[in-house]
Amino acid sequence: MTRWTIEVDEDVVSRVTEAASQKGVAPESLAGQVLAESFPPRRRLAFIGMGHSGRGDLSERVKELRAELAEEQAARHRQSEEG
Repeated sequence: MTRWTIEVDEDVVSRVTEAASQKGVAPESLAGQVLAESFPPRRRLAFIGMGHSGRGDLSERVKELRAELAEEQAARHRQSEEG
């Protein structure tokens, strides 16, 4: 935990204090909860970097690899049309 000192309008302090009293918690605790809810942790995508293609040149050959993939898909499409 880190302690912060902030400047807040008296009106806000009154509203937070009243709401905290109604919830049975300290105003500082309620303010911390509101901040935590307003700024949730960033969600990390768990699948990023999970696998290894075995190739180290993918980023350098993107256009070439896309062209190869497009050609393979076109060939499959022609085969399915033929029959």
